[in-house]
Amino acid sequence: MAGVASTVAALVESGLTYEERARELATPNHAGRIGFAPFQQQNNNANIHRITARIKELQRAVERTEPE
Repeated sequence: MAGVASTVAALVESGLTYEERARELATPNHAGRIGFAPFQQQNNNANIHRITARIKELQRAVERTEPE
C-alpha cells in the first residue's frame, strides 16, 4: 500500500490530477494492471488528431473570408 500512497502523492504533487483520480490510476484493476487502459489512450490520441484537423480547417475558412 505504501507504493500506491507514494504514487498518488507524486501524481497530485505534479499537478497532473486530483487525489481521487490519482488513487484510481495507482490502484491495480481486476487484471492487476495500473494506469490508463490502452483504449483510453488510443481514443484520446484520435480525438487530438481530429480536433487539430478541425482547428486547421476552421483557420483556413477564416483566412478565406477575411477581407484584405
